[in-house]
Amino acid sequence: MGLWDKVKETGKTIGQKAGQGAKAISDEIARRQEEGRLKDKLLSNFSIEDLKGFCKFYGYSKPDPTYEDENGRTRHRKPDREDWVDLCKEKSIDKLRKYAAKNRQLSQDARETLIEIDRFQEGTVKSDTTYTEPKAMTEDKTDVNNSKPNTSDLAAIPDFEFSQLLSYIEIKYQKIINDATFSDEDGFTDNLVSSLRSAFPEMQIENTRRLHRDTGDIFVNGKYVFELKYADNEGTLNKGLQEAIRYKEKNYPGVAFIILDIGEMQGRLTQYKRWYEGNNAKVIILAGKGERKRPKKTYIFREK
Repeated sequence: MGLWDKVKETGKTIGQKAGQGAKAISDEIARRQEEGRLKDKLLSNFSIEDLKGFCKFYGYSKPDPTYEDENGRTRHRKPDREDWVDLCKEKSIDKLRKYAAKNRQLSQDARETLIEIDRFQEGTVKSDTTYTEPKAMTEDKTDVNNSKPNTSDLAAIPDFEFSQLLSYIEIKYQKIINDATFSDEDGFTDNLVSSLRSAFPEMQIENTRRLHRDTGDIFVNGKYVFELKYADNEGTLNKGLQEAIRYKEKNYPGVAFIILDIGEMQGRLTQYKRWYEGNNAKVIILAGKGERKRPKKTYIFREK
């Protein structure tokens, strides 16, 4: 290769790296703009009490707006809704999503926004995990833009699969069952298993409720335990305490209790949630409809 060829090759490599750098900057700007749009959309559904509750939940200080009076002295004023929104918008989109998802009285617009945020976060994770450093140019001139993502990298992220499952159940599955009615825990389990298998065909999702194994009601990829509770009596929830302790002792990487709140245990589920979480379990409370089928009593009358 002559000197001029080397100069051209060097210039070509520099140009390619500059182009990759410019694209990375452009992608990051687009990502931040989209994140800002989603935050604005979600926060527009927050009342001022929701905004205050979010800050209190995560331990953030309240906004402290100031202004200068006619003498140039700095004065403090009472924060208004815009001040609370500005403060909350500075926080992570993941925390905003998680806090909003806890509200069972979400508007349809807010629920749709949560789904948008899930898709945005999934896209961000995939983008981040498939990035590779530019390779030196070779004669085959591989097109890096058409290379397939290395999906095995996702599995290397701690609890990525478990977080995906929890997010799906908390947001998307809740929407699916809004109009459903369950008569017992078996029906609830069968329905969730079917939904998870449809959403995550690449995962091994076992319905272990009837197998009497110490792996919960649903066992995913041989390591994630999902224990379902049809919350119409304290007996089933008390049983969950012993199960939570047992799963903790077995050191499963992910344990979650999925509680179907059918309105029979109002005011008491929060305490059970704290007890389960105290044993390292995640807890999702789904709003649902239910009417357990009780066995009919048969009376036999005998003639004396």
